[in-house]
Amino acid sequence: MDPANTCAWAAFHRPDRCTPYQQLTSVYKSICSTILLVFFFTYSEAVAKGPRIQPSETFFMLGSGCLASGDLNCAIAQYTKALKARAKFAEAYVNRGRAYEASGEIRKAGEDYDRAIAINPRMAAAYNNRAILRFDGKDLNGAVADLDKAIELNPNLAAAYYNRGRLRASTGDIRGAIADYDAAIPRFPRLLTGEFTLSVRNPNQACAYNARGVARQESGDLDGAIADFTKAIEIDPRLAEAYNNHGNILLMQRSVDGAMTDFNTSISINPGVAGVYCNRGKARQVKGDLSGAIEDYCKALNADPSYAAAYLARGNIHYRQGELDSAMADFESVIRFNPKASGAFNNRGLVWEAKGELDKAMSDFSEAVRISPSFGEAYSNRGRVLQSIGDFDAAVSDLTRAAEIHPADPMNYLIRGFALLYQGRDDEAHKDFEKSLSLGQHIKAFLEARIRSILSQRKTLLP
Repeated sequence: MDPANTCAWAAFHRPDRCTPYQQLTSVYKSICSTILLVFFFTYSEAVAKGPRIQPSETFFMLGSGCLASGDLNCAIAQYTKALKARAKFAEAYVNRGRAYEASGEIRKAGEDYDRAIAINPRMAAAYNNRAILRFDGKDLNGAVADLDKAIELNPNLAAAYYNRGRLRASTGDIRGAIADYDAAIPRFPRLLTGEFTLSVRNPNQACAYNARGVARQESGDLDGAIADFTKAIEIDPRLAEAYNNHGNILLMQRSVDGAMTDFNTSISINPGVAGVYCNRGKARQVKGDLSGAIEDYCKALNADPSYAAAYLARGNIHYRQGELDSAMADFESVIRFNPKASGAFNNRGLVWEAKGELDKAMSDFSEAVRISPSFGEAYSNRGRVLQSIGDFDAAVSDLTRAAEIHPADPMNYLIRGFALLYQGRDDEAHKDFEKSLSLGQHIKAFLEARIRSILSQRKTLLP
């Protein structure tokens, strides 16, 4: 049972985390409010001198101010007034669609983007925004088509490259994702400026570096990933997910203190993300601070009671401490929230085995390999139980499969050797013992004692 990877890359790579609306700072909101006040004075003066601004433009600007300040109901109301004043106002449909989307009214948002495209088929921002809704709705082909169209219409639309990169990453096309992030990064301004209107969902440049860092990490380029996360933090020191991702790389490289610093910073910026507590718990576990690790796993579950990785990691500690009932409860929680969690079935099987419930252990190990046919540890565990109940042929079969998956694990050869020895296949058994010793000399004393025990038992087993 190895909890080392149970909490990696927690919940930071959703395509809606780094949008300009969600990334507006209090300073930026203040700027928007100031601009809005200036607009009021300018508009009042214009009205006094004579009508120079159309009502639709007035309501549009008011709606944009509300959207920037986070008042979604106000934004929707003002954009609706703009559309009543001018029915074919594509920009107002796009911005009202953004407000609807942020309010959770996804159907209305999609309808507004469709109307904007019908009015102006060359409006790249509308395709970009609709693509995100299609992605969230699992219409990947539709999302790709919209993003391709947005880029065709506006080859400098950074958000479209960024969003297409996120989509490609989600489908496993890491090389394509990195290429899109490469295209997005130089097209993003470091700060939101007038270069992009509010009608474009504009993730800032820091988010693009962060996303490319994730893709580079998944491709095995850890140095490149570290560089990107560092750049993201340099641009936006409040981007919590970049600290978390940077910390995960450091933890992989066994720089545990540096990882702890990153996780602490991420939590101080955004204390509500379950995955970061889980990652910090993992770091504490590596340092041997098991009580601190359990505390963090509990904090993760307070933040998100359905966060299965925290149950799994906490259950692993309970199991190793001999707290079998607590471990069982945690593994069952994982299975309840994720019935395809093969690791939880495997680990619950270990608990059943420790309790002496071998039939239930076998059942769980079998379910683990059914879900994940390449789960070597589950084959090894099932083979060990089969060997202990005397089903040596089945044990040899499982342990052979485990050795194929994990050829560097000495325990697979060791236990298979025991099964072969019970069967009187001494030459094969000794080859396995030699192999296991070549991979781990620390098992020599156990091996010799076990061989003597089996040879003694074998006198009553073999004819």
